[in-house]
Amino acid sequence: MIQSIVRRYRAIPLRRRLLIQRLLFPIFAISRLRRESYFNLYRITGDQEMWYCTSHAISPYIMSVFFPGAHLENAGRIYIWNLPSFVRNRQNVIVDMDRFFSFLFPGAMFTFPWIQQVLDLSIPMHNIMKHIRESKKFSKYECEISQDPRDLRFFHDAMYTQFVRERFGDQAVVPELERIRFLFPGTEVLFVTESGQRVGGSIGMPDGDTYRWLYTAIIDDRYRKKGALSAAYYFGILRAKETGARSIDLGLSRPFLSDGVALYKRKWRATMKLENQTRRWFLLSNIEKEHLIVLIDGSLTALVTSWDDPYIKLYRDSQIAFKIIPPAEESARTLPKDT
Repeated sequence: MIQSIVRRYRAIPLRRRLLIQRLLFPIFAISRLRRESYFNLYRITGDQEMWYCTSHAISPYIMSVFFPGAHLENAGRIYIWNLPSFVRNRQNVIVDMDRFFSFLFPGAMFTFPWIQQVLDLSIPMHNIMKHIRESKKFSKYECEISQDPRDLRFFHDAMYTQFVRERFGDQAVVPELERIRFLFPGTEVLFVTESGQRVGGSIGMPDGDTYRWLYTAIIDDRYRKKGALSAAYYFGILRAKETGARSIDLGLSRPFLSDGVALYKRKWRATMKLENQTRRWFLLSNIEKEHLIVLIDGSLTALVTSWDDPYIKLYRDSQIAFKIIPPAEESARTLPKDT
């Protein structure tokens, strides 16, 4: 019976499904809070006491970053009202929680799966382009701007879907075209063209004082070396300035100074901001990682092991603070052994 209901629901047009979800939001919110109020406890096997608590499924991101190759032992469950005491009385704990419950841990250090990258459009274009080596290749490209629904479909089907699947394989997530149209009305396509041929592009939209950069793609990976992907960024920034926006939201990256996507967007003078759409926050108790971006007392802070770290110079005017932590080897020696 449940499967029949699910099939019927999925047969409903996307626009109606989203409206139904909005109408039922209060019920979903109460149900989610109830679901998020109890946590599975896992002990990380090894010679140190380490714990992973989650009210959700085990996060592959958490495992790959903090516990690569580790084995988890299920240690039962705990309710949210008992969790602060558990964290205070244990060494080395990560809590994967809905950010709603972060108020229960005043002064705690949090991180997140994603961080937002935003460019201040008051920065002159010549300053933005200062570190873009591919800029010499831009002269052979032109920009075509379209709000034609047929061009949006062309970008989605012929460019973006193929681009994402080639990059991420089975892990690729391609949003439905109708979902994009419904959630982002006013979306426009910026095609990068070479001799009249569309070789790349992006979609974005004005949103108040911000121009929202949604998706970027190139038609063939060989155009990456030819600078077409960078040209899409260049034309997107120019378009954002034309609309009168004060900033352009360049999307997300992993919260590390050393993340490849973060470094690329930093070349365009992007700064990091807390991403407000992600519900999952990760509390870190006595666990630190070099170059990780964390939230401490409401301030985005990067963890580094030395003031000579070259990333400090790279991100010095990016509106984030820095905190010195012990090198990994030293930190491991000072942690208490499991008894």
